[in-house]
Amino acid sequence: MRLLTHLGLDTGFSIEDDGFNEEVMGGGEIFTHLGTENGSLIDAVGMLDELPRILKSPDFCWLLDALLKKKWIDVEHVFLPVRDPLEAAQSRQRRNMWWWTDSHSIESQKTVHEAAIGATLATCVVHDINCTVLKYPDFTIYPSYCWDQLCEGLDELVLDVQYEHFEDVFERLTYTDKAMLN
Repeated sequence: MRLLTHLGLDTGFSIEDDGFNEEVMGGGEIFTHLGTENGSLIDAVGMLDELPRILKSPDFCWLLDALLKKKWIDVEHVFLPVRDPLEAAQSRQRRNMWWWTDSHSIESQKTVHEAAIGATLATCVVHDINCTVLKYPDFTIYPSYCWDQLCEGLDELVLDVQYEHFEDVFERLTYTDKAMLN
């Protein structure tokens, strides 16, 4: 999200406040407050009309299917960052950021991570949405890889952005030395 914000795309963030959290090496979630209540989505249609064009939230893996079925949102493309599930679980443990489970075990976090990937892919297939998988840490280290993957789904959005500008912004914002430690 930070990269797309600094490239001038509609993310709901500004360059001055790009949503990045240095402590967790991530952020930019604008949509995490839409959750579930007693197993059904909270009706937030009024809020949905004001959302930016590009959204990021790990919670989408669980909510996207219902949002689409209710026709609350239209989705042009999904970008799915994928990291080795065990590494993702260990990273969450280091940061005490347990995800969608009360269990604080590595194995439960690994299982949740795998289920999230599966749920997202299934939703994309069922709803006929193009999905680009971004391999972690490659998309945080290699600008050409990141560019190629983003261009797959953002063609019409990045027409005004040349690769040289993208590469400059990428190099300025990424922490390639920290990517492997995250």
